[in-house]
Amino acid sequence: MNTEANRRAILSDTLKSRRAVIIGTPGKAAERLAEAVAARRISVRTAPEIAVATREHAGSPCMIFLLCKFRSDRLVAAVRSIRSATNGDVPSVVVYGSEGDDSADVICDSIDAGADEYLASRGSEAALCASAHAIVRHAETRVRNLVHDENHRSFLRNSFDMAYDCTADDVVTDINAGGVDLLGLESADQIVGHPITEYYAGPEDREHFRRLMAESGFVRDFEVVMLRRDGRKLFALETSVASYETDGAVIGYHARVKDITERVRSQKQLMQMNIELAEANRKLKLAQSSLVQREKLASVGQLAAGLAHEVNNPLGFVKSNLESVRDHFGRLTRYIDGLEAIARERADERVTALREAAAVAYLLEDTDAVFAESTIGVDRIAAIVDGLKTFARYGVEESLVEYDINSAVDATLAICRNEFRNGIEVQRDLARVPPVPCRPGQINQVVLNLVLNATYALRTSSTKRIEIKTRLSDGYVACEVSDTGCGMLDDVRNKVFDPFFTTKPAGEGTGLGLSISYDIVVNKHEGRMSVTSKPGDGSTFSFCLPLRGPR
Repeated sequence: MNTEANRRAILSDTLKSRRAVIIGTPGKAAERLAEAVAARRISVRTAPEIAVATREHAGSPCMIFLLCKFRSDRLVAAVRSIRSATNGDVPSVVVYGSEGDDSADVICDSIDAGADEYLASRGSEAALCASAHAIVRHAETRVRNLVHDENHRSFLRNSFDMAYDCTADDVVTDINAGGVDLLGLESADQIVGHPITEYYAGPEDREHFRRLMAESGFVRDFEVVMLRRDGRKLFALETSVASYETDGAVIGYHARVKDITERVRSQKQLMQMNIELAEANRKLKLAQSSLVQREKLASVGQLAAGLAHEVNNPLGFVKSNLESVRDHFGRLTRYIDGLEAIARERADERVTALREAAAVAYLLEDTDAVFAESTIGVDRIAAIVDGLKTFARYGVEESLVEYDINSAVDATLAICRNEFRNGIEVQRDLARVPPVPCRPGQINQVVLNLVLNATYALRTSSTKRIEIKTRLSDGYVACEVSDTGCGMLDDVRNKVFDPFFTTKPAGEGTGLGLSISYDIVVNKHEGRMSVTSKPGDGSTFSFCLPLRGPR
């Protein structure tokens, strides 16, 4: 049997040779056929027997003509003998029927035995020449197709990519060495006769593949996950074309599979690196912005601490002096009351006239009210100063201390009192909760951010109300800040804790307040922070701090 390389060489030589052999007894019929074939620039030799024609086959003829001088059974044997002797390398075997031999049985038996054509001898020379020309053209086309198919098969057999053939039912009929290696098989016998779907990680992929094939008859670069024999997955691109019967029915597929596992892994690694890089960049920007914010707050804190100290000293004087004046006024009041008692005993009308002229009764009553209002004002200033001193601690490194979250609410409301002048009603529902280990300055900043956001949400609302609640819940101390503002859409709500995200106009917000608050609660104190909101129904921001404190 010819080797693969020899077969390709024989087919190539056949395509170039333009030689033909006529088997049969020399005579008028042979001469007539030879002249018709030679007219098509084909070199013709004659051989009386099949054995001689086989030796002539060493010259790679592109066709063999068998003169029909046999009975039907001998003709069939002769055609089969030629096919066997030439290993099927001769692309065209033609039976030349002499006059009287071209019955339907003879023609059908010749074709069934392996002949490619049947050439009738009857007719004019022109008809014979035309038939011979057509046969030559068919033979040359057949040779070219054979060479092309053989080269294609050789390419696939020697390709590092996987190539396989299968039936319309996906049963593998052939596979190359590249496919055996790719699937981790020991030999092709392990897959030939088995469905290719056994090596698909997802059967639904093959169903999708078949739908695409049904639509266009071919599939290019179909992405599929396949399984090796050892169960490992590999990523591949499959290109396939369908084979058809003469009636158009699909009889199978020719497929080529390219392994792209390393490419996919590299792409995934690159994507993961890009994700990690983006996350690192996001954290870096957040850290940088947080650092800048902390520096600003530290500066503000220092200013607030200095301001609180400077205000607190004269405030102490004012409060102390106010108490002294009130005490002195009380003594004067008692003195005046004594003088009036003496005047009444002596019935001195001058004293009564002086009292009425000076409206002493009104002065005494009004002065008590002035003292009361002044005391309230001084106490309010003291509360604001205490709030400033409390917030002055944010921005500096703090240690964990036990802190009552209600104090954070009180300090925030004292600082934000000016924000509530536009008709904003503040409702407090503060439960008695135990102190939690935390950094008070940071927690004050969280409450302040939430209250300021609530006041901003109320700027266009007809009902302006903020409700602040604290409670104890499952080992956590929780704080909620609710407003009756405009609420948020889902896409806004999902981004409110993202750094630099803000709904405020340019220049009015940095988009860091809530992200820093989230970082303080979740990352620095191991708590939880969330928001619920619906458009038109306001928003509720809540955070919880663990009673155990951060680890």
